[in-house]
Amino acid sequence: RRTFPADLRAAAVGPGSARELKHFGVGEVLVPATRHDSEGLLDLPPLRQRLEDIWDLAPMFVAKYCHSFGKPTMTIAPDVYDLFFRHTWPGNIRELENCLESTVAMSDGPILGMTDLPDDLVNDVGNTQDSQLLEQHTKQAILQALNQTNRKIAPAARILGIGRNTLYRKLKELDIK
Repeated sequence: RRTFPADLRAAAVGPGSARELKHFGVGEVLVPATRHDSEGLLDLPPLRQRLEDIWDLAPMFVAKYCHSFGKPTMTIAPDVYDLFFRHTWPGNIRELENCLESTVAMSDGPILGMTDLPDDLVNDVGNTQDSQLLEQHTKQAILQALNQTNRKIAPAARILGIGRNTLYRKLKELDIK
């Protein structure tokens, strides 16, 4: 077995992907072996672990759906990319594609902006940031109470206005040692 360096980028979204890639000017498209064959399969991490791919995927999907809906080419506003990079993409690439499909379908302008995005995506990113902020403040309050009481649980819980068991649970959840 020989190894050699390669600089490759592949996108596979589901049935018909090879046909779609050919439509967008990708040269020869090879269909990989089945999932049962361990040779040649790629371990592709989820989109949330490779957010830089959004720079390539988003314009490709926008072009695809502009063509599909008979609309002129649209561009993506920078604040939309900012939101895309803050989203966790639990639906992976398909979620990004579905989001952009509906956005292109509903948009009338040449630039896809924040107002064109589905409300659930915008709200989800806002809620994620709110919960992260709440977690940070909770952790800070617990650490401050523990410092004031020389790390004694019962007095710290009284300062925080919560029960000892709740404080123990929060310590574990927030990984405070």
